[in-house]
Amino acid sequence: MNTTDAVNPSWNVVTIGRGSFANVSILTGRPVAFKQVLFPERTLELKAEFKSICKLYDLCGSDSFFAIPRPFAFFDPLLPNTCISSTVSPLWQGRRRAARPLEEATLPTLCRFYFGRILDVPTTDGRPTRFFNSANFPLDAARYLRLVATGNAEDYDKIEDIVYGMGEMLGRVHWFGGYDGRDIEFVMGGVLLLLQTWMLFILIRVKMRKWSKARADIQKLVDAFYSNDPYYPRARPDECLYSQFRLGYLAAYPEEAIEIAYAFLQAIEAEQAIRDSRR
Repeated sequence: MNTTDAVNPSWNVVTIGRGSFANVSILTGRPVAFKQVLFPERTLELKAEFKSICKLYDLCGSDSFFAIPRPFAFFDPLLPNTCISSTVSPLWQGRRRAARPLEEATLPTLCRFYFGRILDVPTTDGRPTRFFNSANFPLDAARYLRLVATGNAEDYDKIEDIVYGMGEMLGRVHWFGGYDGRDIEFVMGGVLLLLQTWMLFILIRVKMRKWSKARADIQKLVDAFYSNDPYYPRARPDECLYSQFRLGYLAAYPEEAIEIAYAFLQAIEAEQAIRDSRR
């Protein structure tokens, strides 16, 4: 059969993310995203990213609060006869409730959790900024709580559960995956204007690095954490959101490795105290 026979002519390729490394697109009508490097010489980096996601999908996902997108295959356009298919387990729902069926086809939207920043800085006339971009919308804690308050609260997760899930996933990436978690992103993805379809995801990038899982290597994790700090609550022990993040991180570690988890948490709290003292 001609492969074009199965393609609906109303489907279009829509770019949902763009950076200095690659574009991410979807084919409307299909639940699959495609990542394509901007420069062919960086194809091997994308291949390394694909292999990392395959590893983390099975080791760190299953029942986690944040879902890791399921990797399907890697294809190098310069080697058209070579396609690497993933061997990961079937798609899982994790602890998240299943998304409700879509009632209509609309454009995808993406929100990034920036719980380490205050984004609603007043404009020159004293009013909060009204910035909104449905394709890439940053959510600090205040914005998220307003979103919940103005919508149907039961369709949203509690903010405490979200930061607990962040800590849990970072702990899994650190210990079970063996990566430092550099440049991963925590996002809420769904379909524009259909908020009941929101799902929480972790996006994994090629910048992650391996670490030795030893105390001597903790500083690598600290450096990676603070390169991602817009996503995480500030590491202040007396703040509620960080306390939940901390509990989630500890819950990810097996008992025999819990001292490593505490060492990381103490290190990021010490670094936050230094940063606060400089203000």
